[in-house]
Amino acid sequence: MKKTKTIGLTALLALTLIASVPAAIAYFTTYASASGTVEITLQAETEIVEELPDSRSKRVQVQLSMDSQPVYVRVRVFSGSQYAIDARPGSNHWNQVGEYWEYAIPLYPEEGQNVTDPIVFGIEDAPADVVQDFNVIVVSESVPVEFDEEGQPLPADWNKTIEIERGEGR
Repeated sequence: MKKTKTIGLTALLALTLIASVPAAIAYFTTYASASGTVEITLQAETEIVEELPDSRSKRVQVQLSMDSQPVYVRVRVFSGSQYAIDARPGSNHWNQVGEYWEYAIPLYPEEGQNVTDPIVFGIEDAPADVVQDFNVIVVSESVPVEFDEEGQPLPADWNKTIEIERGEGR
């Protein structure tokens, strides 16, 4: 009799537990699996286009690749020279913000909208006989464009970044 009571109480307890979590049982018994790799392209790839019009200046544009998403861009210049670097923007779309020159309008992957207006960096106040080699490093950064409900671009948020991983998947 004791054995029957124990079995009966155990069965009652099991039924109570099963009845209290029917959704969880379905969740825990369903699964899916997959294998292989898929490359997802949500990137922005920009390239700095440089020209050297003379021995004391560098003409710079930033170009967006045709398979990229819309981005805002900015550039920063570095030089080991003892002379200051002057910037001559080619349009009013370039604005200096701290140590960066930000391009105010976004670049789009369509032809004609994928390159910035030129900006020229140069050493103006150095004597001509002193400047032998003009070495300026230009670095560009980009952030994705976010749009409002009407489809208009919001201002650039430089706290967001795009990370591009290069390499082959398995």
